[in-house]
Amino acid sequence: MPTNRQSRDDDASGPFHFKRGIDIAVAITLALQILAGTWYASAANARLANHEIRIVALEKSSAETVDKLTTAILDIDVRLARIETQLASVQRQPTTIIAK
Repeated sequence: MPTNRQSRDDDASGPFHFKRGIDIAVAITLALQILAGTWYASAANARLANHEIRIVALEKSSAETVDKLTTAILDIDVRLARIETQLASVQRQPTTIIAK
């Protein structure tokens, strides 16, 4: 004679039937999925930390490059001003053509 619990577990009165117990395979599968999710999250966190370090380094490098370019542009401006001054003084001098 089946016990009351067995009759409830085995009684399929509707189109769907669920057992009360959890199979060991389901428990292992859930545990492995939780473990895999945790592993993935920790790997994603490590990648994010690595990216943050690289971004800070790139920003610093970019700032240094901008400073160097600014200095170079200022130097070019000074040189161009000198050339323009020399060109203006050369254009003011009278030119003489000597025929041979």
